[in-house]
Amino acid sequence: MKKFNNANKTFLAAYDSYENIYKNINMKKIYLPIPWGVKKSVKWLNKILLLENKQPVKFFEFEKTKESLGFICDEKELENLKNKDGLNIFQMCRDLGFELEIRSIGKTKYRRFIKKEHDNYEDALKFMDSNCIYSDIVMDERLILKNKQQFSFFDFEKGIKGAERTRERILMKCKRKGLGINNLDFTFFSSGVVSNGQT
Repeated sequence: MKKFNNANKTFLAAYDSYENIYKNINMKKIYLPIPWGVKKSVKWLNKILLLENKQPVKFFEFEKTKESLGFICDEKELENLKNKDGLNIFQMCRDLGFELEIRSIGKTKYRRFIKKEHDNYEDALKFMDSNCIYSDIVMDERLILKNKQQFSFFDFEKGIKGAERTRERILMKCKRKGLGINNLDFTFFSSGVVSNGQT
């Protein structure tokens, strides 16, 4: 949804970039960037519906899956993944119905959130139970050599429909067994457009 006009001549733009284009239009302007995750997206959508005097939509939760997602991080990366371009990846994965298996490299103050502390990445990977592991390294050789699946920041989309697509995309990866050179996943280049999720 890029623009919206209601009876009160209110203009609603979904993206901040529209501000300069429409700054000279003589009407009230409201800028609402599409957010990450279902909870915030439902609130976002209800603001639009309120302007039209329409009934709000109800929040819904995704069904819990049997799949867990793995994270191997030092403390700095743990902090980054809690706010990566405005996205808390850990929270969104939980909201999508996944269990998390977080293993840290070195000591961390987030001990209650992690499964175990390890000396290095290889040691953590050796004990990782999850089949699908987070990494922003394209076709991470460390995971390929261990026949692990990989997901990354580029698998996530904004908005309600974007969250649904994100869940299905990651679920599909979780259910694959073994990579092999003929089954390498190239979706890092095209799987999700993180800047323009749709509701």
